[in-house]
Amino acid sequence: MTNEDKDCYTEVLTVLDQMEPIYMQKIPLKLINFFKENCNVDYKAKIDLNEPLKSQKIKDKTLTLLAILYYNYWCESDEEKQQLANKFVENEISHQNELREKYNPDNVFKNALKATNYNGMDNIKQNMALTSKQQHQKWYKAFFFKLFPFLRK
Repeated sequence: MTNEDKDCYTEVLTVLDQMEPIYMQKIPLKLINFFKENCNVDYKAKIDLNEPLKSQKIKDKTLTLLAILYYNYWCESDEEKQQLANKFVENEISHQNELREKYNPDNVFKNALKATNYNGMDNIKQNMALTSKQQHQKWYKAFFFKLFPFLRK
């Protein structure tokens, strides 16, 4: 288990301690004991329940654990659970779309071409022209140097 996991368990316990006892009673004792046994004792989480959790400096994994606790133990009705599940699916779809846009191979190559100011076929034609000129000059030089010894005599 990583230190980050242990820190997350500490943050979850800190939030649970600040909530009303009725919420703590809905969570199985086995799960609470798991959090307590695996938390980081040296880590002090600073959480203010008067502010939204999202605006505080807590780990994303802590928010995920709290969302799971809410879904499994604190939702009052099946309708509320369904709405929350739909929200989870929407979030996952938007996250996957962002990743797809960010790491789409077509876009990656387009961005790379733009970043290097690549002019497409113009640069290729210029490079080919330079190469053919160099080859052309080399051919004359080679011929001249082969002919030069005969002209000296």
